[in-house]
This record gives sequence, C-alpha cells and structure tokens, in this order.
Amino acid sequence: MAYSILFNTLENEVARRTCEELRAEGHKVYMAATQEALEEVMSTIGDSLDMVVLSIADSTQTDHHTIRTGLDMDAILDVASEKAAGILTMAKATIPYLRNGKRKRIALLTDETASIRESREESDYGYHMSQAAADMVMKILFNTYRPEGFTFRCFAESPKGGMSAAEYLLTEQSYIETDDYIHSDENRLVLRDGFLREITW
Repeated sequence: MAYSILFNTLENEVARRTCEELRAEGHKVYMAATQEALEEVMSTIGDSLDMVVLSIADSTQTDHHTIRTGLDMDAILDVASEKAAGILTMAKATIPYLRNGKRKRIALLTDETASIRESREESDYGYHMSQAAADMVMKILFNTYRPEGFTFRCFAESPKGGMSAAEYLLTEQSYIETDDYIHSDENRLVLRDGFLREITW
C-alpha cells in the first residue's frame, strides 16, 4: 500500500536517504518547510496525509567551543533557535490532514547524540539543544494526539547497521486493544535505533 508522506526538511542526510527509499518503494513523498509550502502541496494532493517526518537540518559544526574552553552562549542560542524553529508549528499544521490519513503517524529522525542522558558530545551545543527541543516537541505531540489514535516513531540511525529509518517508520508496534495499556509500545514515546534498542531520552 502506498502512503502519502511529508518531510519538513531534506537538509538532513538521514531524511534525504529515507525520502529516496520511500519513493523507491512507491510511496508519494513531499517536502514542505513552511505552512505556506504545506498548503501549496496539499492543494495539489488533496486533504489527507498518512505520515509527517520531522527532523532538523544537519549540523555545520561551526561552533567548536566546549565546556572546557568556554561557551559562546549567543552562538548557541542562534543555532538552536534557527534549527528548532518551526518544528512544532509545522507538525501542528499537518494535524488536520493527518486526521484524514490512513496512518495518522508523526515521526522524528534524529541520532544517538540527541539523548540528554547518554550523549558524550562536548561541542556544537546549539545543534544538540535543537535536537533536545525536537524531542520535547514529540512529547508534546504524543501527549496531545495519542488519545485520538495518532501513532509516533522516533528513530536514531545506528552507525553500525540495523534496519533503515524507512523500514522503522513503517513498522507496527505491539498493540492489543484488550491488553493492559502500559504493555503496548504504541502507548509509549520510544526512541529506538536500527537494532530496535531503546535509547534513553
């Protein structure tokens, strides 16, 4: 079955590869970085989307300050604001179209350095702060829209292999309506890598 899938940016290596893989599999894939661009896309394809795939633009790694050498707080704020701006706005703009879709799925592509507990990065703090902001956006969206039946996928590509982002975004998680609510992965916001290992937030 072919799905209609929207990316908020392709200025992200994993997002670009995922987009290409999904297109190769026959899915209808679009890109819109602003609400105006989204409206233009939807005016040509109808009133429904099956999935929106969110990510932030790749780091240019121009800020090499570390906690040991002293941080440039203005540079950190500029990068974090630029990269994180619009993710929540864009996601919420797609909600009316996702409500009409077959999957009602919101996905986030990120990486292991986005984990606040496990990251060992010592520089490029603006980029990592924007990743943390994207994580929080997903938590807000999950808490708001999961009760309506929306599903969520958060994926951190593993550098050592495993399944691709495209594969993971289309997976179904454990969900049995008669089972206890807590036993379903669909009722948790989980960040996983290509080996389906859970990465702590």
